[in-house]
Amino acid sequence: SVDDLLKQYKITPAIVTEWYQSGYLSYDPLAYDELDEGQEIEFHFIGSLFKSGLSLKSVETLLARLEKPYRYDLQSVYFDLLKNDWEYQPTIPEVGEQVEYLIWDKEVDVLLEIKERIEEYLDDLEENEK
Repeated sequence: SVDDLLKQYKITPAIVTEWYQSGYLSYDPLAYDELDEGQEIEFHFIGSLFKSGLSLKSVETLLARLEKPYRYDLQSVYFDLLKNDWEYQPTIPEVGEQVEYLIWDKEVDVLLEIKERIEEYLDDLEENEK
């Protein structure tokens, strides 16, 4: 709930209203009892930036490189200081997905290597249990 987010970030309703009126948030959180997923992601993103200890000028500099609304999941985006820009964390597919890609691409040699490695591991495991 919005009240829970206010408590989590230790902020007052007046601060959230200021974020909305200043254009940092695309919606007024106080107009909702519950936020949808996108609104919550946006709240966490903006809340984390403002509670990070950065100056207002620094926050505005960081936000200037992003498109509104600021619905960026903190698990998948970060600011790269070397590139001076926002980057997305590379997503690594699940093992099953990776195997499916290899099958689809007909990567037989790679699949055989994986099979051999798994068999070696299972054989070693079996040996150690005896």
